[in-house]
Amino acid sequence: MTAFFSGLLIFFILSGVFVYWGSGGPQSPKEFTGEVISFSASTDSFADTDKFSQLRVLSWNIGYGYGMGSAGEGYATKSRAHFERELLKMVKLFDEYKIDVALIQEIDQDSGRSGHLDQVKYLAENSNLRFAAYAPSWKANYVPFPYWPPTNHFGKVYSGGAVLSRFPILENRINLWSKPSSFSYIYNFFYLFRYTQNVLLQLPNGREYSFVNSHLEAFDDVHRDRQGKWMAERVDRYLSEGSPVLAIGGDFNVDSQSRSAQALMALFPGFRDTFAGSNLLSFPADKPDRRIDYILVKKENSVQSRKIPQVGEISDHLPLILEVDLN
Repeated sequence: MTAFFSGLLIFFILSGVFVYWGSGGPQSPKEFTGEVISFSASTDSFADTDKFSQLRVLSWNIGYGYGMGSAGEGYATKSRAHFERELLKMVKLFDEYKIDVALIQEIDQDSGRSGHLDQVKYLAENSNLRFAAYAPSWKANYVPFPYWPPTNHFGKVYSGGAVLSRFPILENRINLWSKPSSFSYIYNFFYLFRYTQNVLLQLPNGREYSFVNSHLEAFDDVHRDRQGKWMAERVDRYLSEGSPVLAIGGDFNVDSQSRSAQALMALFPGFRDTFAGSNLLSFPADKPDRRIDYILVKKENSVQSRKIPQVGEISDHLPLILEVDLN
């Protein structure tokens, strides 16, 4: 009996050590200034910006380039070469649509599931989007998911959001939102933070604009709605501080046709959902039947074009692209 209880005690101790180590230890919601990375950029990258009267903006949950099944259903590990190929497809899209600013969600910087490829650096170095601001929202030494088989575990995860830009980034402010209380304490140890990121960038003509990149809760609707209110409060604060917020984008994880989406949009009276009233859908990428991704633009700025290109299964989401006038 003594041996049994001793073994049980050792099991619980080792389990506790694993949870603490694997999850990266206790982490709390916070507001902080994030890293800004500048890669070499030539003046050629500014050559076709129409004298800076318009910007082409993209929002895309790239699902770390995995494709369908990135969240666990039908998941199987893929090689680093797979992710390099998919990221190059993204670069081709950036070039084809002459993207000026990309709001990216679910991008890995050093994760076992994507071959420890720094995806932010890879995209920046292979495109004209040579300025990057990272928003780390998931840091764990070992994530034991999907649960079975263990060979498919994500392992180390360092992931989050990013804004990539053709123009210098002056500021990168990040809010990590609290995790749902409906999830178990142990589950939340390993679970990602949802976030809102505000990035200030400067055009070569000296004008400055701010872009908000956000990824809200997917599996708890009540908590997602709370995060939407927190995001709106932060945007109001940015505006009151004089931040020139032009667009708010990201994966809000709420169907654009739902009452929850209407309530969320009402929190941004100075902005409009640029894809509202269209039949353009973004999710799931293989057979899109709804739109849970958004780009909101200030009401006084005209939008010249909007599209959701059918790019295959690079991600489980499709990208949103628009061209906005700089009034």
